[in-house]
Amino acid sequence: MRSNRSIISSLAAATLLLALAGCAAPHAEAAPTPTPSPTPTETARAIDGEITDAHICGQVSALSSLMYFAHWNLQNGKISDADDVVIRRAAAEGWHRVLTIRSEVSTAVINAQAKLTAIEAAGGDGYVATDTDLGRIGEAVSQACTNAGSQIAVMGAPGEG
Repeated sequence: MRSNRSIISSLAAATLLLALAGCAAPHAEAAPTPTPSPTPTETARAIDGEITDAHICGQVSALSSLMYFAHWNLQNGKISDADDVVIRRAAAEGWHRVLTIRSEVSTAVINAQAKLTAIEAAGGDGYVATDTDLGRIGEAVSQACTNAGSQIAVMGAPGEG
């Protein structure tokens, strides 16, 4: 079981590093532009000017990679069903925390977050979204990222799918 914990820790660390990589990227200084008042449909997490569509798509890529590696490791006996539940729970929480701005990509993310909330509510207390649930909520986000010129990327190391 020690190796399972190592795999889970590695997956979590890799996901965190991928998600934070966009935060550490240098931002070009631009002339300030007037920011309209937030609309009621925007999330409290919106940070215009600091977060870009590419950053959002990178966050989704990290979550997609986490799910890919968890699925592969489960199918290949490297993690247990209980480990998989923990990873899916973390991925769902990650989806709820994707940063957004005013854009088509963000609208797709906000819609995905609402779908995930509905799926979780319909499943009852303690329900953990399935691989299928998490994959389906990401479909429109993936298309929006492609439309914005920033595709979702999931890469595996040799021997990992």
